[in-house]
Amino acid sequence: MAAPLKMLCITALRQTARPFSSTCAVHAGKKWRLENGLAWTGSEYGPLTDLPDWSYADGRPAPPLKGQIRRQKQREDFA
Repeated sequence: MAAPLKMLCITALRQTARPFSSTCAVHAGKKWRLENGLAWTGSEYGPLTDLPDWSYADGRPAPPLKGQIRRQKQREDFA
């Protein structure tokens, strides 16, 4: 009697075990951002992506990064 129960449990575990996925976290807040007129990913534009990460102590701006240059060129091409 114990053997069929053990087989039943093992079979149930095999059928319910699923690989872990975190794709839902990627789109967290997407609906709210779209409703409020923001980018759907939260990292397409804004101060965290458009402004430099650092500046020199004397106030000079940092040289633009590759991603900043790429986004600026995309915006110029779009305009």
